[in-house]
Amino acid sequence: MKGHKGRLNVAIGKDVTQADASLQKSTKISCSNAHPPTVHSFEAVDVGDSYVVLQWTADHADVHFVYEITSRRVGDLSERQLIVPHTQSTALIRQLKSNTNYTASLFAMSKCYRAKTMHLIFQTQPTRTYFLFTFHHIRVFSNDAFMNL
Repeated sequence: MKGHKGRLNVAIGKDVTQADASLQKSTKISCSNAHPPTVHSFEAVDVGDSYVVLQWTADHADVHFVYEITSRRVGDLSERQLIVPHTQSTALIRQLKSNTNYTASLFAMSKCYRAKTMHLIFQTQPTRTYFLFTFHHIRVFSNDAFMNL
């Protein structure tokens, strides 16, 4: 798909691998001038202990396209995939592990082309524990009353 020029033939049938000749059709999809935009910047603008907000800028494009974002823990093979509409330039990824390094990748994709991939590495914040102390009974004494206790 990447770098393909001209027309792309697509087989449509019950099963593409064993399509019955009588059911198989050929559909032509025009790929001329269908390039998605180039992404110029890609950064983590807000990082918490279990989430990250990613933001990017890209050229304007007159073709239908989407952004694909993949993320994974550094050293881990499994990744998460997120498809974002072309109208967005930010994405929130949740359920991350605290104090952990992650990689994220972003590219724009039309039906025939894929733009250059942008990469970044970020670290989630450590989880902070807060303690709240409350007092059920508070007595206020004046200095004189306190001295006479």
